[in-house]
Amino acid sequence: MGTRPGFVTQIKFKNKDNLENFKRHLELLKEKLEFLGYEILFKDEISWNLEGSEYSKQGNMEKAMECFDKAIEINPSFELPWANKAGILFKLKKYDEALNCVNKALELHPNWTEALKLKGTILINKGRNEEALGSLERASKINPEDWSVWDNLGRAYFNLKKYENALKCFDRALKLNPENHEILYLNGLSLANTGRDEEAINCLDKALELNPDFINALLAKGEILLNRSHYEEALNCCDKVLEKEEANIAALGLTAIVLSKLNRYEDAIKCCDKILEIDQNNALAWYNKACFKAKLGESDDALKCLEKAVEIDEKYVEIAKNEEDFSNLKDNKKFIDFIKKDCSKVEKNEC
Repeated sequence: MGTRPGFVTQIKFKNKDNLENFKRHLELLKEKLEFLGYEILFKDEISWNLEGSEYSKQGNMEKAMECFDKAIEINPSFELPWANKAGILFKLKKYDEALNCVNKALELHPNWTEALKLKGTILINKGRNEEALGSLERASKINPEDWSVWDNLGRAYFNLKKYENALKCFDRALKLNPENHEILYLNGLSLANTGRDEEAINCLDKALELNPDFINALLAKGEILLNRSHYEEALNCCDKVLEKEEANIAALGLTAIVLSKLNRYEDAIKCCDKILEIDQNNALAWYNKACFKAKLGESDDALKCLEKAVEIDEKYVEIAKNEEDFSNLKDNKKFIDFIKKDCSKVEKNEC
C-alpha cells in the first residue's frame, strides 16, 4: 500500500473569515476539479490523526475512531492511526478487531515497541499468553528500559504458571518502577506460588504501604496467612477488606474458612449466608455451609446444603466423597445414597 499521488499546499490567513471564504470557494470548485481528476482534502492524515488523539484524550472514542478512519482512508501506510485505533478497540474489549489493527501497524513498522507491547497485551487478554511472549520479548530487546514491557511479560509468564520467569520480569519492572503497587502484588503472588511465603508477605506489605486500600493484596496476604495457620492475622486482612466492601464475596468466603479453622462454625455459616444473600447460586458457599453444618452434627441441614451445591455444580459430588468434614456422615444412609445416586448421574453425563 502506498500513499496516493498529490501535493500539499499551505496557505496562511490573517483571520478566520478569510479562511471560511476560501473554503466556500473551494467547495464550489470541488465538483469541477473532481471531474478533472483532482480531489481536495482540507486535512491530511497527520491532522486527522492528531485530532483523533485529542478526542481520545477527552474520552470521546466515537469521534476519535472517525478521525483515525479518515487518516487511514487518506494514507493506509501511516502506522499511527492503525495503532491508535487498536488502542481504542482494546479499551472497548474488542480484542479481535484491536489485534487486526495493531498487526497492520506492525506490518508498516515492525520494530515499534509501543505496537509490540499493545499486541502482547491484547493477546494476554485473549488468553493467548504463549503468543504474547513473542511480541513482548521482542519489545524488551528493543527497549529494555520500558518497565511496562517487563510488567506485561511477567503477567504472560504468570498466566502460564511459569512463576520463576515471571519473577525475573517483575524484578526488572520494579528496578525501573519501584513504587508500582500492582507489580509488587503480582510479584508477591509469584513468590507465594514458588513457596516463598515470607518474601511474598513482605512484597504484599510494600504494595499495601503504597496503596492501603488495595483489596487484592489484602486478600492474597490473607490466603497466605491462612495457609500458614496464622488465623487471627488472616482474619484481620479479611476485616480490612469487608470494612471497605461489605459485600465482597471473596473476603466473606475466606473469612468463613478462617473461622472454621478456629472452630467457629456458627460464625462461618453466617458468612456463607451473607454470600448466598448476594448470590443464591454460589455453589462453593452452599458446599462450605454443608461442611460447617456437618461439623456441628446437623446432618439433615448438611445434606440439604450439599444437594444444593451439587445441583449448581456437579463437581462437588467427587469433592464430597473425600471431604474430611463429612467424616461423621460416612455411615449416614442418606449421605451414602446421595453420593451413589449423584455419582451415577455424573458418570452418565460424562459418557
